Amino acid sequence: MKYLEKLKDYNEWKKNNEDFSFFDYLPIKLTIEQLLLASQLFLPEISIEENCVFIKQSRQYKFLHKYKNQFKEKSSLEKYINCFFLECIFQCETDNDKQNVKMLAEVIKTAWEAYFYKNYPEFQMRVEIYEDEFDGWCITCFTNIS
Repeated sequence: MKYLEKLKDYNEWKKNNEDFSFFDYLPIKLTIEQLLLASQLFLPEISIEENCVFIKQSRQYKFLHKYKNQFKEKSSLEKYINCFFLECIFQCETDNDKQNVKMLAEVIKTAWEAYFYKNYPEFQMRVEIYEDEFDGWCITCFTNIS
């Protein structure tokens, strides 16, 4: 896990706990409920409507029917609905926070690619990370077929 050495809080703890691993660190910081909630970032609940794939947990999903006719291409609609503005979710205040969010986006991208490939191969899902001028690091996905 190449990004562990970049995590400030974890590494401060690790200096004083060399004989322990991140498995020992996790229960200090997180409850099982928090981990299960966070798992939704990596294994999202999907809704398939009119041959489109949507992530139900996205903030935009509840407005799906409002936006359906505003996009000419279904992939554009999916990109919009499935977008997660990670810096807004995690309130980034420092450059270190922004770097951590970028690393998180890369981890989510890897998880989504494997998840979609295994569970929805017929949709050939694409996952993209981008940095929005106003909202910072974002991740989205869309079908790669017509």
